[in-house]
Amino acid sequence: MIKTNWESLSLEQLGKQKKIPPKVFQMLSKKPKKNSINSGHYLELMDRLHVIMCTLDEHCLKHPLTKEDEEIKFQIDYALGQLWDAYQLVGKKDYENENKNNAHK
Repeated sequence: MIKTNWESLSLEQLGKQKKIPPKVFQMLSKKPKKNSINSGHYLELMDRLHVIMCTLDEHCLKHPLTKEDEEIKFQIDYALGQLWDAYQLVGKKDYENENKNNAHK
């Protein structure tokens, strides 16, 4: 019997050599399912967008250089506007999704 370094073997090779119990091999070799979108994802993304907008406002828009340079200020304001639009879009889609799945309507 040839001794091999089992750590360098692939999952399939380990399964074939019976280094992994069959049930464990089955569990490990299954491809994970993609996460489906649920209602919590909308609120989570809105929260992350809000954090980014607050960070841009506090640390970039209120920066002394930004206050002095109109071109820089314009670009940061524009970025904040785009993030705000994204925030509103996510909120709208959350509302639409909630109404679509509301059995009481």
